[in-house]
Order: sequence, then C-alpha cells, then structure tokens
Amino acid sequence: MTVNFKNIYCKYPEIYLDEVDGLSLVYTPVNFESTKILNERTSLVFSLINDRRNFDEISKLAKKMNEDLDKAEVKKILVDLIKSKIIYSGRLELPKLSRKLGIKRFTAWLHITNQCNLRCTYCYVEKTGARMDKKMGEKVIRRLIDSAKKHKFKEIRINFSGGECLLEFKLIKHLIDYSKKLGKKSKIKFSFLLLSNGILITKEIAEYTKKNKIMIRISLDGMKKYNDKGRVFSNGKGSFDFIVRGIRIMQKVKASYFVGVTVTDSNVDGLYLLTKFFIKEQIPFSLNLVREHSLTDFTEISNNHKKLIRIFKKVFRYIGRNLDKKVMIVNTFFETLNLLEPNTVVCGAGKSLVAINPQGKLTTCQMSLDRLIGSIDDDIIKTVRDKNIFKPHDLSVLDKKQCRKCMWRYICAGGCPMLVKNTYRRDDVASPNCDIYKALIPEMLKLKAKQIIRYSRKKK
Repeated sequence: MTVNFKNIYCKYPEIYLDEVDGLSLVYTPVNFESTKILNERTSLVFSLINDRRNFDEISKLAKKMNEDLDKAEVKKILVDLIKSKIIYSGRLELPKLSRKLGIKRFTAWLHITNQCNLRCTYCYVEKTGARMDKKMGEKVIRRLIDSAKKHKFKEIRINFSGGECLLEFKLIKHLIDYSKKLGKKSKIKFSFLLLSNGILITKEIAEYTKKNKIMIRISLDGMKKYNDKGRVFSNGKGSFDFIVRGIRIMQKVKASYFVGVTVTDSNVDGLYLLTKFFIKEQIPFSLNLVREHSLTDFTEISNNHKKLIRIFKKVFRYIGRNLDKKVMIVNTFFETLNLLEPNTVVCGAGKSLVAINPQGKLTTCQMSLDRLIGSIDDDIIKTVRDKNIFKPHDLSVLDKKQCRKCMWRYICAGGCPMLVKNTYRRDDVASPNCDIYKALIPEMLKLKAKQIIRYSRKKK
C-alpha cells in the first residue's frame, strides 16, 4: 500500500477512544475488526490526523513531538492505520453491512421435554409431562435437513433444551448419532449444545460430551444464598450444591462447558461474589439479563438499572484485575451483545432459527413456545420466514430510528426482539435495556482490550 504525500488523511466516522493500561483503545462500528489497540507512537500519529493535514504536515508535527519518529516510521504507521480501517485517504468506502449479518447457520432449539427437576421462578417453559419420542425426534432431524438443503444452509446447530434435557439423555445420544449419520450423507454439518441445570450430570455424560465435542451450558444464578432463592426443586429446596457437583464432574473430566448466569433482582447483589468464585475456580461463564415473558414472575425483573450498572462495572473491574489468573469468560457477556463482529440482527429469529416443541410444532423463538406458527410437516425455514412474528420480516437494527446513529448499534443490534415485543407490543423500537447497554459496552470493550494486551505481552 502506497502513501500519497499530498492526500489529506482522515479518521473514520464514529470513532470511540479510550485508554487501557496506558495504551489507546479505538473502536469504530463500521469496521469488521472494530476494536484496535494503539501503542504510544501510533497513538501520537493518530492524534495528529484531523481531516486537514497531509503526510508531510503529519510527519513534521510527529517529529517535533517525538524526535525518534522519522518519516519512514510515520509512513508505516499510516499504512497500518489505513489497513485497520481506522483512517482513510482519498475517497471513503465504508464496508457494506448486510441485513443477514450473524446468519451463518440454521439453529434449531429442540425442546425435547417439558419436564424438569427444578421450578425456577423466571422460567418461560410451562411444566407438563410432554416429551419428544424417538420417532418424532428422527422425523425432526430429517425435516431439518430437507429444509436446510432447500434453502442452501450447510450447517445446522441443534440446541437440546427443555425442561431439563438431560432427563432424556438416551434420546439425545440417539439423535446426535442419527444427525451425524444423515448429515454425512446430505453434506450438512451438525453441531450441538446442551442446555442444562447441571444437576443430572454424571461422569458418563461428561465423558460422552467430551468425546463428541459437545458443549453444555449449565445454569447457576449465584452463590448458595442467591441461587437458592430462584433455582429450587418442587419442594422448595435449593439447588446450588447439586449444580456445583455437576460442574466439578465436568472439570474433572475436562469436558467443554460454561455457566450461564441469569441476572435478576433476587441475585444481582451477589453477582460480585459469584464472579470471584468463578475466577478462583477457573469456571467459564456468561452473564445474562432476565427477559420478560408471560410465564415469568415479573418481580424478578430488575427495574433499578442504575444499581445494576454499578454492580456490573464493579464485576468488570474485578475481572480486569484478574486476567492473569486464567479467567475464562464467554465472548458474549450478554446473550444479545456480540463484541466479536458487527451484527445487524441479534439472532436468527424469523430468519434462521426455529424452536420445536415435543409434538413437532414450530415457533419463531425458544421464548415464544406459546405462539405456534406451524409444524415440521411444513417447509421449516419457509414457515419461519413467512410467519415471522416480528414486523417487518427483515427487521434489523437499521429499521429502529433510535438505533440508527448509535455508536453501539452493531454490538447490541437493537436488543432481543422478543423482549422488545413483550415489553412494548411493537418491534421497531430500541431495547428496554438500551441504557444498560450504553453504559456497559464501553466497559466490555476495555475488558476485551485488556485481554488482547495481556495476550500480546505473553507472546513476547
């Protein structure tokens, strides 16, 4: 890449700047590699770019401020900044962000049972005796493959859920084997995730998931005092000790797992202690805000956003201080926020995602099991798209007036569409958690930057 000495150098629009460990953090929403860390010399050159100066003017000023910065190094820095899409020279060509960003595979939530050994206060699944049998499960897999081939998907992700999916572990094993067998013939790649409360995890289950490279998401909402307020057995007894036992088994076997925490009014005060526990025990984790649903106990939903933000910032600071202790955090702290790549949609709901109940009935989202839109006898993907409950059907963050010019629009993508619909009874507005996201995304970016810095220093 050549540097034109006469061209004016400009910064990309919508630049967010911050300082992390003495280095500069630069974020721009229109960049596919959105977060960059600049060293002291690069930061100096970057600060001199003001949309009016050319190369000669920048290099002269840089030399005056740091005599070790010669023209050759300034030239190299400018080339690197242009490659990083932080600055440009000449005509600005912004990357085209497709409305299909984030849709790379078809995801099917298989609710194989409505039965559960817990009665969590915020759960959106109505507990009944319904369960998916072997014949129905096999038919679901065949119909998913047929629809995926028709609509040019090459990968299907199956999330086994419930209820408690491990109550049907025998069926899960059969359907995984069946999927792989048919997928190989059809040239469709399958991946799997098990969503569990962790109580039924045994050495056999852990070894099976390890052997088959399957991840388990285990739910835990706090240390004993806080978890046992909401995650209880039908007799009211708390589940903390049983869940931790399952985690220990996964750790001993070295199987893949992470802990998902649902943050509510009942457990937010214990979030800091829980984070310390996770880091001490080297437990990978994700933090998620509870989402409103017709079956949810609404007293569990936090309305005190200022308090929640204050606690989360404290948690993030603690994580930042302990990154050298092999802390393992899932890249998406909240299920609706993605720091890895820009997204115009949060998930594939209405496009590349379906939830299927034990009877083979379809719904747009795993949180809308009470809003059926068809069955597996239909073309599954066509049904999901034609009967999408969100309007317009190709709804993205770009359709939300409040979001279009927001710095963080491609990280939050407008928030969970089902939460928006349940809260406002419309789809084209920003998330009710918008203020939380705006306050916490900068903290999350700084944490990501700290990880990058620590990793690069270790490599040296």
